[in-house]
Order: sequence, then C-alpha cells, then structure tokens
Amino acid sequence: MFRRFTLRAGLCSTTRLLLLWALSTFPATSQIQEPAQDVPSLAVAPARRLPGAAPPNRLLWQDTPPAHVLRAVTAEEILELSRPPHHTRMGATRQLPPDLLRQGVWFTDAQGRRTWALRVTATDARGLRLHFENFDVGAGQVWTFAPGGGPKQVVGPFSSKGPAQHGAFWTVLLAGDTIEIDYQPAPDSAVGIPFTISEVFHMWAEPGAIANATSRLLMNSSPLNSAGSVGTLDNACFVDETCMDAQVDTHAASKATVFLLLENNACSGVLLNDRNSTGTPFLLTAGHCVATNHDAQFLLAIFTYKTSSCFNYTTSSASYPPSFWDPKQQASGGILLAQNVHLSGQDNIYLDKPDFAFVKLDERPDWPFTMAGWSRDAAFGQQVISVSHAQALPQVVARGSIQAIPANDFFQTFWTQGNTDQGSSGAGVFDANGSVVGVVSNGPYGPNSACQANVKIVNFTRFSSIYGAVQGWLEDTVKLPIAPSFTVSGITNAASYVGGLVPGSLATLFGTNLTTSAGIVTARSFPLPTELAGVHVEVNGLPAPLLAVANVNGTEQINFQVPWKGPGTASVTVTNGNGGVSARSDVPLFGWQPGIFTDSHGYGAILHGLDNRPVTPTDPAAPSEIVALFTTGLGAVDSDQIAGVPAGSKPPARTVQGVPQVTIGGVAAEVRFSGLAPGFAGLYQVNVVVPQGSPAGDLPVVVIQFDVASNTAKLPVR
Repeated sequence: MFRRFTLRAGLCSTTRLLLLWALSTFPATSQIQEPAQDVPSLAVAPARRLPGAAPPNRLLWQDTPPAHVLRAVTAEEILELSRPPHHTRMGATRQLPPDLLRQGVWFTDAQGRRTWALRVTATDARGLRLHFENFDVGAGQVWTFAPGGGPKQVVGPFSSKGPAQHGAFWTVLLAGDTIEIDYQPAPDSAVGIPFTISEVFHMWAEPGAIANATSRLLMNSSPLNSAGSVGTLDNACFVDETCMDAQVDTHAASKATVFLLLENNACSGVLLNDRNSTGTPFLLTAGHCVATNHDAQFLLAIFTYKTSSCFNYTTSSASYPPSFWDPKQQASGGILLAQNVHLSGQDNIYLDKPDFAFVKLDERPDWPFTMAGWSRDAAFGQQVISVSHAQALPQVVARGSIQAIPANDFFQTFWTQGNTDQGSSGAGVFDANGSVVGVVSNGPYGPNSACQANVKIVNFTRFSSIYGAVQGWLEDTVKLPIAPSFTVSGITNAASYVGGLVPGSLATLFGTNLTTSAGIVTARSFPLPTELAGVHVEVNGLPAPLLAVANVNGTEQINFQVPWKGPGTASVTVTNGNGGVSARSDVPLFGWQPGIFTDSHGYGAILHGLDNRPVTPTDPAAPSEIVALFTTGLGAVDSDQIAGVPAGSKPPARTVQGVPQVTIGGVAAEVRFSGLAPGFAGLYQVNVVVPQGSPAGDLPVVVIQFDVASNTAKLPVR
C-alpha cells in the first residue's frame, strides 16, 4: 500500500490543471584534498555466511517436486553464440515462462510447517544460476540447491528482500543441470509466492574447456614435474600461477584476483582496498567487460580459481567443473559506480579513453582474499606482473616491463615470462610492491590465441587515469549509492493509479530512494528530459522522458512518459542522483488502460470547450455543452510520435482504436474527438457532449476503451 499525494503529470499550465510549481535542492560539491599516491593492501577474512543447509523439513519429504524442463542447447547454437567477440562465452541466459511458479507444489510436515518447492532443469547444463525478481519474503526463507550435490551445493536461506535488499538478484552458480527452489513462508504471511523467477543462466561448458586446445597444451608445455626448476617455465605460453605462488608478489596478486563470469563472456578483475581499509568490496575490471549496470547485477566473481598443484591442469576437453567451486568462494552481483571505454564495433578498443569499470560487489565471499593496494606511480621501464584468467583458464601469471606509451591513458607491457589473452581483460597490473598500477585492456590477438600468434604485448589502462573517476569511493569522501527500491505494484497509470503501463502514455512510479533531491522538481520545456534531478528511468532499455521527480514528506514518486513501444512486458529500472541503480521490474504493457486526471477532491481535469476555462464547482458545465476530458492510457494513435515531444495539431493525432465510450451520470455521451492533446506529450484529450437533460450536481464520468474502464472523475453540471 502506497501513501499517495496529488502530483499530476504535465508541464506548468493554468488551462491544463497540471503541475504548478517546482522546488529542488542540490548537494554542494566538497573539495577533496590531494591524498597520498599509494594505498596498501588489506587481507580480508571470510564473510562468515550462514552454513549451507537444506530447509529443516526438506529431508522428511518422500516425493520429488515437479520440474520445469528446458531443452538442451544445440552445438550449432553454442557455436553461433560464441562467435567473436564472445570468445570466452560459457553459457546463455534463458527465459522462463511467466506462469513458472504455478508449477510448484506445497508440502506439509508432521509439525504443520508448509514449504513450497519447484525444480528447474536445463538439459545437459554443467551449472545453473537463477534470477529472482520482486523478491519480498519478509521473515520467510528461500533456499536454492543442486539435488544430490550435498551441503556444499546449498545456498540460503534468503529472507526479506534478498542478499543485498534490492528485491532482485542472481544466485551463485550451482553444479549440474537441475536447481531446486524451496520457500518456507513465515507463519503469518499471505497466501502466494512473494517473488518471481524470470531467467536461468545455462552454463554449457566449464571454464577452461573453451580454451584453444593449443593454449591448453602450451600451459603444460614444460615438464609435468612439480619439483622441477622454475626455470623450466620460461618457454611456457601460459604460466600456472600455482608454480610461482611462492614468490611474494605473485601470491599477493593471486589473492586479489577474481574470475568474472559474465553473460556473454568471461573476464578477470581485481579487488581494491580503500584508504581507510573499510573492507568494502570494490572491484576494478575493464570497461568493455562490465559496460552497464545490467552487467554488474549479473556478474559472478569467483575467488581463487587456480590449480591445486603446479601444472596439474588437465589437457583434456574440460577444466575444473563447477562442482569444484564452493558457493562460499563466489560473490554474485554488484552496482556499477564508474565506467569508461571507447569501443569501435564489437571488438576493437580506441585508446583515446581509459578502459575500466569500477563496481561495488553486493556481497563478500565466505572465503579469504586480499584487497589490493594501489598506486598512481608507474613509469616507462618499470617491472610489472599480472595474474589473470587468460582464455578462462585457472590463474596464470605474466611478468614483464613497461616498454611503450601508446596513449595518454595507457601503458604497453612486454611479457618476458607467461602471457595474457582473451579473458585476461580487467586483470590487475601490479608493481614490485604489490600495488595495482593499471588493468589489462587489449592486445593484438585477432581471432587466434596469444600463444598461436606468438604475441607477448598488452595495453593496460593506467590507474592514474582511472583514479579521478573513483577517488570519492577509494578516499571515503562520498557515500556509496543506495539503490532505488520499488515493486511492480508501484508502477501505475499516472491518472488512475492502476498498475501497468501503456506505450506513449503517462505513468507514475512510487518507491523509496528514488531521488536525492527534496520537494518537487519538474521539467521546464520540451522535449522532455531523460534526466531530472539526477534521476533516469529506463523502459525496456529505452530512456523514458521525465515530467517530475518528487520527494515530499518522505513519499517519493517519478512521473514519466512510457516510450512508444508495445504491448507485451516492460522492464523498468531507475537510477537515482547518487548513482544507485534499482533492480529490474517487469511490468505488464497494455494496449490501452484509460485514466482520467483528477484533483485532490476527485474533480476531473476538464475544460469548457468554447474557451478552455477549467470546469469547476463554481463554473460548472451545462447540458449539451462540449467539454474536453484530459486522460492518458488510450493507446496507439494514427501518426508516428516521438516520446517526450509534444503532439501536433495539424492534423491532431487520433486514437487508432476508434473513440472510447464515455458515460456522464451513467448516460452515454457523444464523443466528438479522441486523441493526443496538442502541445503535450503523453496526454490525451477526449471531447464529449454533456447529455441533454443531465441533472445538476457532481456527475460521475467514466471513459471505457473496449472493456477497460477508467477511474471515475466528478464533472460539475449546472
């Protein structure tokens, strides 16, 4: 239930009875004193999550819950999805049906405790992740686990709004082709399932299995003798980090390096310490790896993915399967705080902008790791190392020196031992003191691996070029973003407050942490802006034009126009002024859903047709008079429109579904026009004749588009 105040969509206009004023406050920009160049590393203890365990009554069940089964992904589909630039792709996101949860069943144990259960199977998958949305289980609990996988393959319980309290999250990776979801509601909870599961990530190959066969052999090109001299590694293309782990700088880099599983590829990343060593899990990687907040919310960071002994990496078609990955060494999801890259097409990077992404992870693993120190000092000729996941292999190490300066934001390194490749992007580049001085960006690899091409150079983004964009977080001078929060029921028709959206129409979104501003901030001109008070709204990835952003007495809302696309389903996200990005919510997108704008007393936004005076109790309409009703949600019109741009008048845009029905006082009224109100965006106008013989008083007005009725507005009649 939302507390609502009257904030109507539109721009300032006395004749349209819409928004009349705007107030805004903006935080002052603080001056940051120039800090020291270097920050040391920080060893981080495990997060001490609750141990994985099945629901307390799960072992009492004798029956297996039903499973929703997805077909196998064909070899042809895998080949097509893995074409460059997705060389390191290991899986794909697959949609689940909207009625998925109806397939689950309820169990009751001897103590009367009820648990709902369902399985999802993706045939031939090596591992699975689930995407929970609209998650709000209160004191209830949700578990996910791989049947037969034992305690190490159990994740949960999740409660409230999930691990990061966003209401949406991806689970960590569980091994096998089946994942079970169990929900145990709180004793006093409402009937129903308080979440949705929209997608499953189907992993079809283990990391390393996708590596070029020659690369796998070259990683083992030295004698497979763990007691052999380190010098025998000099001719290996990729050098197993475990063989070099006794070296202090290599060990330190390894503890801070993570393997990043992304939707379309795999990358590397490095954890960074902040100056005050708060333990906040800041992740630095390449901007072409994590380009959007969608990427950040999906990413899976896997800590200490490495061989257990020197050169024990298999030369067969598979690496370690996901079952070797304890969920404790994984962290899922994050918030993208800063990002930059200049991509040409899909696979080429220009060097005129730094290539980096800076993410705050939503959680820390229950696994020991190090948050690396960093330095803005790096110079030509300096010795550096990098630990990465070249070709999605277990950790490999490369050692060399800075030998060129290809652009202001980049250094070029020549590796004298080991190498980097596809999958190394985002790995930290460390100096002799173990401080990060940059992140791996790109190299001249082409379609072949670095081993085949005999390439030993890589360009990396200098940390000194990244620092300006991330210093507020690393120096602890700015607050971390708080993600906006809202539910599907909080996304409504702007006039009727009925849930759902209509293409081209006006909508209102209610929630919390939507804006950092106070009062009401409105758009001042056309075309409507897509940013207002630092707020952005996206619908199916398209920026939505904004009319108003409000924060009044703790109640927050955003008024926006839905882009002209649909019907179907609309995925809505909100970004607020401090960089917080909401989880995605999927909202029904209807062809029509009429709503009449009203004031706080229920009187409709209605004008006298003769001279555009507002119809009010002191200036009522007359029987047989033409009046103009202002509405939204009437659907498509007979001419192309651009969201945020006012509708024209010569000719006016008419609704393509024909004119709606209008009743006044329960009597059908003649409709003379139905279409977009000229001079406004997303606002519809319906011209009707007040029925002859209408009685005096406040008469109810309803607009009906096919079988969908609007809210009821009052029309004063004399």
